[in-house]
Formats: sequence, structure tokens, C-alpha cells
Amino acid sequence: LENMAHKITMYIMRGGAFAAIFVCVVIITAILSLILNLLFMLPGLKTINKTGGFIAEMVLFLAKILVILAIISFLQPIELVSTVINYINTKTIIIKWLYNNNLIFTLLNRYL
Repeated sequence: LENMAHKITMYIMRGGAFAAIFVCVVIITAILSLILNLLFMLPGLKTINKTGGFIAEMVLFLAKILVILAIISFLQPIELVSTVINYINTKTIIIKWLYNNNLIFTLLNRYL
């Protein structure tokens, strides 16, 4: 019984840490976006602003993909999720690589 309680506690702690990291990433990205928008309102920097905005959006998009893949990893024992993981491993190349090398999942497993 204690072993089961310990496992449940660890899942809850991992989920909480996961949510905290996600919120921090979103907040940091929003702050950086605000700072860059204020900074690049100066004349002549419009092109750099557009390029930086594109890169920031791509980083945010990648972070969201990694979060979704980490959630899939946590829910791996569920049969429906196993089907999704099987699809990822057999039908995709980039998502398979991101799933197998997920930085968020690696950090959560290492420190929890």
C-alpha cells in the first residue's frame, strides 16, 4: 500500500512540476516578447523585429509540441495513448525524434 501511495505521490509531483515549468516557460516567453516589441519599435529595426518575432513564435510552437509529447509520455500506460505512441514511432520522423529526445520529459525525470 505504501508503495502504491509513493507512486501516486510521484505522479502528482511530476504533474505539478510539469505544470509549473510550462507556466514559467510561457511567462518568460511573454516577457521576452514584450521587451523585444518595445526595443524594436526604433526606426530601422522593423525587419529584425519581424525575424525575431518569427523565431520567438517558432520557439513557442516547439515548446508547446514538447509539452504535448511530455504529456503523452506521462500517459503512456493508457491504451489509447499507446496507439498514439505507436503511430509516432512508425509514421513520423521529426515528431519521433522530438518524442525520444524530449528535453522537458528528460528534465522532469532527472529531477523528480
